[in-house]
Order: sequence, then C-alpha cells, then structure tokens
Amino acid sequence: MAGADAAGIPVAVCGELAGDEAGAVVLVALGVDELSADAGCLDAVRGALARVTRTELDELARVALSALEAETVRGFATELAGGVRRKHVKKSGYHRAGTP
Repeated sequence: MAGADAAGIPVAVCGELAGDEAGAVVLVALGVDELSADAGCLDAVRGALARVTRTELDELARVALSALEAETVRGFATELAGGVRRKHVKKSGYHRAGTP
C-alpha cells in the first residue's frame, strides 16, 4: 500500500471481500482507496463504514497487521462494522465488549 500511495496509484479491491461489511472495514483500515462490489451489498457496506472512526480504523489496521489468526481480525472488524464497541485491544488479539 505504501508504495502505491507514494507513487500516487490508487489501490482498488473488487469482489466478495469488498462487499462484506467486515471485509470492507478491514480493507479501508489497511489503506485501500476504492471498493467495488455487488450493488446489493453497497448500503450495508456504506453503513458499516459510516459507523467507524478513523481512530478505530487505525486500531484495526494495527491489530490486522500483528494478529496471529485471521479470526482475530474478522471478529474485531465484525464488531466495528456492526457498531459494537470493544473494551480494549491487546497485541495478540482483541476482547469482545463485556469480556475481560
């Protein structure tokens, strides 16, 4: 992403991941500039992206880049996309809202 950004080249993702609410949130957190997905997914993806802050996206990017398992990233992104806020994030993963 950094190389494309430095060269002024937009990064675009087309497909199922871009049309998934949590997937779209992860992609944007990681710096993807454009998403392309089935028209039936767009309202849900727009809603998910509207619910997250830049600070949350930055936190998600840190988790995604340091996570040991994809499920950690998916769970965290799903909570953000669904509007559920978590209490805290540890380097090795995240904790769902309401759990220690």
